[in-house]
Amino acid sequence: MKPLKLSELIINAVEMGIATGALSRRPSKIFLCCHFSIADIWTLRDRADVSLQLDYCRKTFVTFGDPIEIKYYDRYRNEHSVQVILRDSYLMAPTGKQNLKALGDLLQIPKIDIGDRITRMDELLRDDPEFFRKYAITDAIISARYMKRMAEFSRELFNQAEPPPTIGSCAINLTFKIWKDEEIDRHLVLGTEEILVGSGRHTHRETIPLDVRTDFEEIASKAFAGGRNETYWFGISPESDYIDWDLRGAYSTALAALGMPVWDELRHTSQLDDFTRDVIGFGCVDFEFPEDTRFPCFAVRVKSGLIFPLRGQACYTTAQEIDLARRMGARIRIRRGCVMPMDFACYPFARVTQTATKLRTEFQERDGRGSIMDLLVKTVMNSIYGKTAQAIKAKRLFSTRVRAMEDLKPSKLTNPYIAATVTGIIRAVLGEILWKIPTEVRVISATTDGFLSDLREDQVEGVCSGQACAMFSDARERIGEDRRVLEVKHRARQVMSWRTRGQATLLYDDPKELILAKAGIQLPHVTLPEQNEFIVKKFFGRSYGDVSTKEEFTKIRRLIEGADFVKVETPIAYSMDFDWKRTATGPHEREIEGAPHLCFPTDPLKDEDQFTRLRTAWKRFYHRFKQPLKRTIDLRDFLEFAAIRESGKMHLPKSESALYVARKMFLVAYTHSQWGLKSETTNIELATLLTRGGFDTTVHEVENARRKETPLHEHCVEATPSVVRFVEWVEAQFPSFDASRLLA
Repeated sequence: MKPLKLSELIINAVEMGIATGALSRRPSKIFLCCHFSIADIWTLRDRADVSLQLDYCRKTFVTFGDPIEIKYYDRYRNEHSVQVILRDSYLMAPTGKQNLKALGDLLQIPKIDIGDRITRMDELLRDDPEFFRKYAITDAIISARYMKRMAEFSRELFNQAEPPPTIGSCAINLTFKIWKDEEIDRHLVLGTEEILVGSGRHTHRETIPLDVRTDFEEIASKAFAGGRNETYWFGISPESDYIDWDLRGAYSTALAALGMPVWDELRHTSQLDDFTRDVIGFGCVDFEFPEDTRFPCFAVRVKSGLIFPLRGQACYTTAQEIDLARRMGARIRIRRGCVMPMDFACYPFARVTQTATKLRTEFQERDGRGSIMDLLVKTVMNSIYGKTAQAIKAKRLFSTRVRAMEDLKPSKLTNPYIAATVTGIIRAVLGEILWKIPTEVRVISATTDGFLSDLREDQVEGVCSGQACAMFSDARERIGEDRRVLEVKHRARQVMSWRTRGQATLLYDDPKELILAKAGIQLPHVTLPEQNEFIVKKFFGRSYGDVSTKEEFTKIRRLIEGADFVKVETPIAYSMDFDWKRTATGPHEREIEGAPHLCFPTDPLKDEDQFTRLRTAWKRFYHRFKQPLKRTIDLRDFLEFAAIRESGKMHLPKSESALYVARKMFLVAYTHSQWGLKSETTNIELATLLTRGGFDTTVHEVENARRKETPLHEHCVEATPSVVRFVEWVEAQFPSFDASRLLA
């Protein structure tokens, strides 16, 4: 059957509606409802032209801008015009309910299951056309009915009869509505004002930021960063009672901690005492934590995310983190910064949460817990923070209307001062908890707003007794919740961990509570215990060059170039080795089912340079020697390799690489009478002396070192155990040797 054009589809539907009496008149506006609309749009004959008139959002289509205009004539040659606005139920689904079956269950309209025939729809249509028709129409009914409920939701909350385009748009509308009802001026909250643009009859109002907000927006934007994501343990953990602890309602609570910003008093400062936890403030700082700090709290931005080293320079951070770092004993210098007080007579975002919570309670009483309205308000509440952070960091997206990449535009709620302070509060609360955790407690990882450890429940009150946690508890009480900071998410008796967001469970009591974070590895659609077992086997059986397959739909650019809309499998290289956001310490091996594997706890990095050296060295080592970190000898070999600062064009061995470079540089220094040495022996004598000392050396190597063009690299290796042993031997043989010229 020949595919229809969009205009033919719409005209046929309208005329059929008129003919059957389903429509009393021809509409001037139609909301076309789909679920994951890109799949439906790409069945149209004029899909390329239609996509030019739609907006691309979260890998599907919706109408944000101008609607599609369709003009046509009825059978009596009367001209009609209709505007078509696309809505996608996928973009309006509550969290965890994005598939059509889940929406059907919420609506009590069961989606028809066709099993593996989903990949052979042509055969289903040929063999059972009635069943195919029932299946297709049921899917359409679920999407249309759900968007009808969204129109009711919009009417009930915002007095708007049209279904909204996205959850995010609802979050903005709900926030502004509550502020208006509570007589809170949104411009006072966001640091904006309205101005008239244009002249004469052609004027319109436009919202712009205040001048004072613009003055410091750069430093606020630079202080905006994501969550704390670190792995503190690599490999198999000892058996214990591990709990996955989460901050309760992290983002909504942090928003509720914010008073009304006093924009008139936003000012520049570099005085450390000005950066207290009760202000909105940001600083470019130099810092250094005490050497015995387990979990430094300042985030340093690197290409792969955030690291938390012991010291750093020119790092952007928030007042809440500065306050915590001072209490942790860090030395801090503010290069430049700004602070703004808050008026705590009003908590604008707490008011939003309070009112939205009341709405949820009303919907629960009317429709039941877990109803569409209940889940939708919850999802909308959780989306408010995201809209404050939209487009703070530059992000480019493909626009189907212009067929080019465009910058993501800020939302009406976007505000770097608010978004950066919220993330700063969460990092400060989590950082304070980690700081107060007793040293005997084993912490496995931290992930944005939670951490995995064997911290006991009777120890929670003690670690949550700090000032940042008190502020968090006050905010929870303000929005009608209990003061508890942490809640239990999952439990296990033994876990394994390999990198950021990469943890699995080895021993557990309840499969519903097992801990699994897959670090981006795509797994089959099987049960959680089966996925966990799959990951564990991958970890212990991994080898160089492992790839996983990622199944995804054809990308939009390829669709526009003429490709079919199908699912394609793409090979994705993955790593289950440590990510070097911390340093290894105390390496040892543990056995699982008789197979030993490398394990180690970690210490914080000294600085960003150490991270860069380790990450760069790991890439070179891994691709050169093709060896994952599976045994203690693998780690030892890598650390020796990573200890080299400069090796020239030497062909490095896998083991004792640093020693190899140190010995080569000693030969060059000796034969050229450098570094306090004087060449007084023959090539054979020097080679023999080194070999007898346990450092095998050939005469040919000494001859090569003696050449004029052979480079001598200073400060080229770190003091690894093998290098220290070599230096001590050299100093015993040649007391005048200046080892400082060799060591980094």
